[in-house]
Formats: sequence, structure tokens, C-alpha cells
Amino acid sequence: MGVATISRLVHEGCEAFWKHREIFMKIPNDRDDWRMIAANFWEKWQFPHCIGALDGKHVVLMKPDKSGSLYYNYKETCSIVLKALVDANLKFIAISTGALGRNSDGGIFARSRLGQRFADGDFNFPPSAPLPESEHLGPLPYVAVGDEAFPLLYHLMRPFPGRQNSIDKQIFNYRLSRARRIMENAFGIFAARWMVFHTKIALQPAHANSVVKAACVLHSLLKAKTTPSQKAQLMEEAADVNSVDGLANVRGTGGMVTEAAISVRDSFKEFFMQDKSVPWQMQNVQRGRFSDN
Repeated sequence: MGVATISRLVHEGCEAFWKHREIFMKIPNDRDDWRMIAANFWEKWQFPHCIGALDGKHVVLMKPDKSGSLYYNYKETCSIVLKALVDANLKFIAISTGALGRNSDGGIFARSRLGQRFADGDFNFPPSAPLPESEHLGPLPYVAVGDEAFPLLYHLMRPFPGRQNSIDKQIFNYRLSRARRIMENAFGIFAARWMVFHTKIALQPAHANSVVKAACVLHSLLKAKTTPSQKAQLMEEAADVNSVDGLANVRGTGGMVTEAAISVRDSFKEFFMQDKSVPWQMQNVQRGRFSDN
């Protein structure tokens, strides 16, 4: 086959994977599915009511012709932005991709369908309920966890800002960061599997976006089929995701914060400090590990 034919088939294949994405990468419609995801986070990462870890990466491109500074990001490269929600088993639950690299990361999330659904509470999450053995805190919502690039929302927790936080805030930040770091593992495995993300992608943005979406679907398919030995090898290859040339961290600041979201975060803080502390949390906070600040 000619090069042009192969190129067309690759793009058609990527579009086909995305068209049938719900076979392998389906946003849960049933509240019991969300509860199962939350149960896995509680069992593996000791963060209750967590329905996913949220993060974003810049996917680096060759500068498109006549694009000016549209795709130029803070890393002084050209990129499109991938934002993803992953479960405790490192599978993508939902993604948003294709935003211009020059835009602020907070603005990208706020304008994306993913961000709008979080802001509107449009994911059919289970209703608020007490945290494990903590009925005195009252019912609390199911939440995703993200870093300081994301806003604090009723269904989205981010760290307390600042470097001089009280111990209880530092412990909350540690517990949140511990659950959120699986996102780094997911992106690391993602890039280790698809070597195109170690380079500047030499495609037009629309085609690059199609490749990213197809790779996310295939990642979720393969996560469901990965053996323990394969997982160990991929985790080793993904140990330093920030060194990957084609993926760079997003950064940004939060937007408007509601009193309800502040109250939810304070309740989780109390839960981690008193109700369900873990033996190692104080030691790790004192050592400055897993700090988001």
C-alpha cells in the first residue's frame, strides 16, 4: 500500500476506536459502578468516597503551519491538552482533549465538557452518605481528587494552598496527594505503551487529537488485560513520567470556591486527622513527602 493509503487507514482506525469507546472506556451510568470505584480507592489508597483522580498533560506537537502562538505553552513548546479522570486501577474513565496549549489550564478545564459536568454535578454520582464509621460528620458527597491546577468544587477536592499550613491541612494534602498520584502512574504507563508520546507528534492538531483519543481507549482496554508481571514492567518504565518528552504537566489555579465545597474539604480533613488516620501519615508529612505545595 502507498503511504497516503496507510495514513488514511490509521486515521480511520483511530476514529473507529473513539466511536466505539464505550466498549472499553465507559463513563459509569449506574451509581453502583461509581460506588465500586470509590470502594477500590478506599481499599487501595485509603481515600473514601473517591470516584477518580483527575489530572492533565500537554501532548507536544510539531508547530502547525501558520498557527502563530495558538498552541504555544508555558514550556515553550506547542501542544494540545489532555485531561483525564482515572479509577484506582489506572483505567481512564473520562477524558477531554484537544484544547490549545496556550490557554490556561484552569480555563481549559472550566470550558471543557468534563469540567462543566463536575461543576453541574452531572455525573449521576451516588447521593451523599456518611464516610466509614464517621456518621457524626454527616453525609458527604462523592468526589474526585486533583492537584492545585483544578478548582475546589463540591465534587472535586484540591489541596489546601500555601506552604505554612497547619498539621491537619498538611495531613489532608498528603492523603489527597497519595490518592492522586495514581494519575502520574497512569500517564507514565500511557506514554510507556505509546512511544509517539515520547516525541513531538508530527501531525496536524486534528489528527493528533484523534491519535490521543484512540490511545486512551486502547490504554483502558489493555489495563483490563494486563498481567501482574506486565504491570510491574510498565510501572518501572513509567517511574519518571515527567521526563517524557512528549507529555508535560499542566498548571493553573482554582476558580470560584463555594462555601459548600469548603465545608466538604474541612470534613474530609477532620476525617483524616481524627476518625481514620493512618499510622504513617504524620511521619510522611514531617518528611515532606507527597506535598502538593
